[in-house]
Amino acid sequence: MSHRKFYEQLGQLVYAVAAIDGTIQEAEINRVNTMFREWLMRPQDAENSEAAAEVLIAKIAFKNMLEKNAKPHEILSSFDNFVKENKGVRISEETKKRSLHLLKDTAVAARGLQPVELDLLKKLAVKITTLK
Repeated sequence: MSHRKFYEQLGQLVYAVAAIDGTIQEAEINRVNTMFREWLMRPQDAENSEAAAEVLIAKIAFKNMLEKNAKPHEILSSFDNFVKENKGVRISEETKKRSLHLLKDTAVAARGLQPVELDLLKKLAVKITTLK
């Protein structure tokens, strides 16, 4: 399995975190776009075309979910399946850390961390850290 699927799932999870409270705020969309841009502008990623492509995959996945007005719980179910099917996928600790940071920043962007978002972040942290 390539990392492409992980980054696609990550983009969808970012959307799910933003939408879990029922609405996606403009502040959340702006923060997500800023975070993706910052990720792409890191010197080690900017020089690595594969890393840049992976981040773009996540950004496109987020935008696709936004356009579809996807249901967060369907995305979370898809991620559960991804984790079950890809227990052996190798994701660096740095990528896991940055992914969780992106998810948390998305959650707090609009109105601070809401209880439903905190609960979701805790569950996602466990699942993401189980990836090798």
